[in-house]
Formats: sequence, structure tokens, C-alpha cells
Amino acid sequence: MPGNSALKDLISARRCLIDFVNSYGARIVSDGDLDGIFATGLLLLVFRTEDIRECVKFPHPNDLAGLKVRNSILVELPLTKGLTYVDQNVLIDHHPDPPRVEYYEGNNIVNSFIVSGARSVASLVYTIFRDTLKLSNTAREIISAIDNIDNGYYAGRLDRILHSAYLINKTDDNMRYSLLDMIIRRDWEGILE
Repeated sequence: MPGNSALKDLISARRCLIDFVNSYGARIVSDGDLDGIFATGLLLLVFRTEDIRECVKFPHPNDLAGLKVRNSILVELPLTKGLTYVDQNVLIDHHPDPPRVEYYEGNNIVNSFIVSGARSVASLVYTIFRDTLKLSNTAREIISAIDNIDNGYYAGRLDRILHSAYLINKTDDNMRYSLLDMIIRRDWEGILE
């Protein structure tokens, strides 16, 4: 069980995200890697958003420099990637350590909440919303594999298969949106296929 400070940050991170979505909607701009896709899908599950292409964008890495983002949840897209934050934004990231949720006004951090123990941004989102998500064993196995993949550690067959499938399709935005759709439908077996 987390200590008082860690529990307070976890609850504050959750509240920050919920309040942000209540104020600005579930607009998400995300890194398009496997970790970012799954974190985004989990956020969509939490916020019950099904209009994927309207609320989720995966900018190409070459388009990040100078990209202005406004009133969005940013998944692994910190200022160091060349973006410009306008108005209010929330960053969810685990690079560099520690895993955290940060609230921004313009390019300035207003609040930062550390969520210890997450090895990927997908597991960060899962840790924050574990009670709401209530994921199956299969879903948790997939997140564990993503933790391994994101850390360059291929412990098992699932890690290698998921990473290989992603690499084959990594430039395909349709693959990203198909994965998001499967996550929203909780089609974990379909993802494994």
C-alpha cells in the first residue's frame, strides 16, 4: 500500500485528469508508439469516449517541432519534443523518471503529481485508474508486456509478438486506431490475435 504522500499524489493525479476532462473534454494528443497507444486506449475507456478519430491525434514525430497543443491531455509528449503548450494541458509521462501527471498553463507547470512504480505510460494510466478500469488478467498481461517492451526487455513470447506486430505496422495510423477500438471494446483476445 502506498504511503500517505504517494496515495495523495495518486488521488490528486486522478482528480486532475477527471477535472480536466470535465472542463475541456477528452481531447488526447499522444505519442504513437505501442505504450502511447495503450495509455490512450485506457484513458478512452475511463472517459467513455468512443469517437476516437475526433478526440485522438497521433502526430508524426517530424511534425512535433512547433506543434501547438491546446486544452489537451498529452501522452508522452513533453515540451522537450519541441511542442508549444497553449492555454491548459495535462502531460502524462514516465520519461524521464519519475512517472507523473503534470498540469500546465502555457509552458509552465502548475502542479505535478508523482505516481510511483509505473514502468510505462500505459501502466501509469492503469495505476491511476485501476479501480475504474477493472481489467481482466489478459489485459494486465498485455500491460505487463508493454512495460517490458518500453524498457527494452523481452521476457516472454507475448513481449516479442506484440513488439514485432507493432514494428511491422508502426507507420500505419489505421493500426493505431484499430488498436484503440479493440481496447475500447475490451477485445483483449483480438489484440493477442
